[in-house]
Amino acid sequence: MNEQIAVLTVSYNHEQYIGQCIESVLEQKCDIPVVHYIWDDHSTDSTLQVVKTYQTQYPDRIVSYSQPTNKGAAQNYWDVLEAILQNPKNQYIALLDGDDYYCNPLGLQHKYEYMQQCEGCGLVHSNCYSHNGGGYSLLFRKAEEVAQGNILELMVNIPQFHALTVFMKADYLRDLPINELRQLHLLTVDHLIEVWVCSKAKVGFIEDVTGVWRRHEQTISTPRTLEGSLRWIEHECAQGRWLNQHFPVFRKAAPKSGFLWVND
Repeated sequence: MNEQIAVLTVSYNHEQYIGQCIESVLEQKCDIPVVHYIWDDHSTDSTLQVVKTYQTQYPDRIVSYSQPTNKGAAQNYWDVLEAILQNPKNQYIALLDGDDYYCNPLGLQHKYEYMQQCEGCGLVHSNCYSHNGGGYSLLFRKAEEVAQGNILELMVNIPQFHALTVFMKADYLRDLPINELRQLHLLTVDHLIEVWVCSKAKVGFIEDVTGVWRRHEQTISTPRTLEGSLRWIEHECAQGRWLNQHFPVFRKAAPKSGFLWVND
């Protein structure tokens, strides 16, 4: 088989969740191989030990790396993305953070099938659940309610996807200027990656509910400290400047609100 799906996972202190994340990837039933790339950002708990235990059992299905020092989510993300793109077999990339998990064993297969049938499609996303620790909420939209096709202008200004449902063609990311993006010192990178694909290809959507997005009380985009809030503002400004530089025709001056935040 000359092609496979790479599931991209970054982790940090996810010992409570990473096992469920890994098992949900192992359970995927797909016509082509699915390989799980897990990059741990120097966790201080037992996350890495859990990953290594699974990797020992499934050496052909899990690739892992542990950062020697904590680099931050974005830099860790760029590292695993570069590793995935270096392997020509990785023709498709799916996103799944270490504290999230898939709930549909046919989720990747259905997205793969959709992409084979839709000419020019570079990204497929879907519905999901949100879990805040106290219960689950179904985040569901019908296909006719979702913008599809060429949606660059919409996407540049407001994130449109739940990141853990995103499935992309790797070829559309092979010219992504990762070294340039590293210099921005961002906190999250999902939106910029998705915009890059949207600038080259069509977007598709399936109504399947494919994953569970774990929503924590405090996240990168919803900090509870002044320092964290200021750092998030710096991130938004740096990201906005980069988007203005690369997509000036489409970028509007600071949208008032977004459909949803990137998954962090």
